[in-house]
Amino acid sequence: MTFNASKYFFMTQDELKILLYEELKMCGYHPVMEETYLYAEGNIPIALSAHLDTVFPEETRKNLHARIIKESNILFAEEGLGADDRAGVIMIMKIVMTTKLR
Repeated sequence: MTFNASKYFFMTQDELKILLYEELKMCGYHPVMEETYLYAEGNIPIALSAHLDTVFPEETRKNLHARIIKESNILFAEEGLGADDRAGVIMIMKIVMTTKLR
């Protein structure tokens, strides 16, 4: 599975929750999705958590000017990133997709 971090920034929190559910299943987890949360239990005693909400109006979110500086692994947008925790979501999914923690 190829990891594409930028896709996580341009979705609503509901769209992202569904995508994460499917990606966790593809990684061999048995995710649980409820109205207000999503989680997948692994086999080590460490919890990784992040929130999916964003404060940007939909029109702003759709028109973010996101830039990636690959040399320094920086992702930013001129408009900000919505004061949310999508970076945390990205790091958790990168860990999930590149390690065998389940």
